[in-house]
Amino acid sequence: MARTFIPTYTDKRTGKRRKSPNCHVAFDDHMGTTRRVVAFPVKAGKARSEGLATRLDRLAACRATGDPWPIELRQFIDNMKPELLAKLVGWGIIDAPAGHRQKPMAYHLIGYYHHLKAKGDELRHVRQEVRKIGHAVRQCNMHYLNDLTALAMDKYLASRRAGNLRMRKKGRIARMKQLSASTSNKHLTAIGGFCNWLVKLGRLSRSPLCDLEPLKVIEEETRWPLSVAEMQELMDTSAGGPTLDDGTRAGPIMRWGMTGNERALLYRLAVEIGYRASELGSLTRASFDLESDTPTVRLLAGSSKGRRRSSIPLRPETVSMLRNHLASKAPAARAFHMPTSTHTAEMIRADLIDAKIAVSDALGRKRDFHALRHTCGTWLGNAGVHPKVIQTIMRHSTVRLTMDRYVHADRDQVTAALGQLPTLDDPQREAASATGTDSACATLAQKREQTHPNEDKGGQSDRKPSTRLSTDVLKKKPGKTEQWGRLDSNQRRHKPADLQSAPFGHFGTPPPRTSTQEAIVSWRARHDVTPRRDSKQIDCMTDTRTNRYTANRRPCIAQRLPI
Repeated sequence: MARTFIPTYTDKRTGKRRKSPNCHVAFDDHMGTTRRVVAFPVKAGKARSEGLATRLDRLAACRATGDPWPIELRQFIDNMKPELLAKLVGWGIIDAPAGHRQKPMAYHLIGYYHHLKAKGDELRHVRQEVRKIGHAVRQCNMHYLNDLTALAMDKYLASRRAGNLRMRKKGRIARMKQLSASTSNKHLTAIGGFCNWLVKLGRLSRSPLCDLEPLKVIEEETRWPLSVAEMQELMDTSAGGPTLDDGTRAGPIMRWGMTGNERALLYRLAVEIGYRASELGSLTRASFDLESDTPTVRLLAGSSKGRRRSSIPLRPETVSMLRNHLASKAPAARAFHMPTSTHTAEMIRADLIDAKIAVSDALGRKRDFHALRHTCGTWLGNAGVHPKVIQTIMRHSTVRLTMDRYVHADRDQVTAALGQLPTLDDPQREAASATGTDSACATLAQKREQTHPNEDKGGQSDRKPSTRLSTDVLKKKPGKTEQWGRLDSNQRRHKPADLQSAPFGHFGTPPPRTSTQEAIVSWRARHDVTPRRDSKQIDCMTDTRTNRYTANRRPCIAQRLPI
């Protein structure tokens, strides 16, 4: 049973006994050995030290019985101080994986770096992921895993999006690059993957970033595909150089170690097979099968973004150009001497400028090397290829990704589709507008002519007799034997039984007014009711001055009569 106490010690200067400023906890571990640890200061209260003693006793009991730790003990271990954690690991109460929490963050980052490399990720991707995590660790002053919290990471990402953070770069203080919403989500994904790796190894019981949600990003088109004429001009300019004023070519230009013909063939192949820049850079002479009946290019699973092997057939014109280009290369040699991704974008941008092709538009879309992949998907969609076939060529996981992001609607096709809508212009109306005869009077006259074609111009009408009731019928008073119909809901007026078939809007005359006393007598006669002489309801009459029921009387039968 754990206990808390305040130890005493002898002051060496005065020789007096003094109490320790901190509480201590004594408990028995899983082997029965008594252990002592320093708890909280006395000023913080004895309750906190007693809580620590209870948790340490439960940890020792779980270690002795072999039961798994409950969630509250896991959270207690996650928030434990490194000094106390080191003691518990040394005593064998806590396993070694949990003891890694006392290690600095650099120790965990190095392990995560080797984990990504062993998993088979590209070296450039591994360095980018670890660099993102390292920036967050340095800016948030995270020395141990206990410092890795959701609040600190949320503040860091918010400051990066606002552009308020600074860092030392090449001996000087520079402002860190402002992040967009999508880039901020990528940083959050990188740090979240690091936390998930720590949970799998048992170094964390729960990811501290599991409650953080990525920002909502408005999906916009970022790439601008090329037209057929622009693509032809780009290949001609890359192979022969920019066009001079006299119409001749200036000659091929060497850019980033690639000749003009090699760049033109690279652009052509990228548009026809839809490969990414990194995938094209991984192709070797052995990747091309140019001697079979169906020439193809094969991409290994390790070089593909989706980690899947693919094989795409080649066009006959491109096969002949590839044979000349790869004739002097060894089977293991690179098919194209491509630069890095940043320099690849600069290379195609320079060729686009020499070809006098717009690099970006007013909508913010740009043309880089990845725009050639968008061009491939757009051309396939404009040719009427089935979406599933386009997905197979583009090697996407879903058809929605292919059609929503990589197949762009051509402006000429949109204009042609809108031209197929029915016209809203009437030729006769335009002619009347041109002559000035489309006034309101002319319109009303045309409508009247269409409605009453038999009406002559002299004002005499040949139409059928109107169904409107005459004045004599309306003034006719109902007889004693006439049955009055239902109450009309629109005008709240009665219609005689013989006028129930009258058109809407024409009603009969209301029944004659009767006094209240006559109505009471008539109602009693119909319902065989004998009046009581002592009742005051009979005297309830309408006031002749106000024509309303008296307010100081009880509701009488007359108020309940169906009249």
